[in-house]
Amino acid sequence: MSTVRLAETSNFNVNIIKESTGDTALDFSFTYIQPNCFEVFEQGVIIEGQSTCFPEATFSRTLNIDLPETNRQILIPLNSTVMFTYSLDGGEETQELITVNSANYVFEFSY
Repeated sequence: MSTVRLAETSNFNVNIIKESTGDTALDFSFTYIQPNCFEVFEQGVIIEGQSTCFPEATFSRTLNIDLPETNRQILIPLNSTVMFTYSLDGGEETQELITVNSANYVFEFSY
């Protein structure tokens, strides 16, 4: 059997705050790698179809006048990247690549 090295993790803390007036809507998503690794072996050989390591995940939401803000903590591997994609009022999407390089990373965004 091979040795699996566990990655250090980071608490990626998301705080999105509405500062604009009116009924501006924000559509957003965070795409990131989960720190999980689940491997299944049979007689010392990994079974690929039943194993999954560091799967990609997405957290998305629409914020508006009824739900103007959000806070969330996501556990991710330390020194990994998170893709933040957003648009205001259904407009053009903007993407930001965030490198999470501390054990407690705070991401704040206002719209």
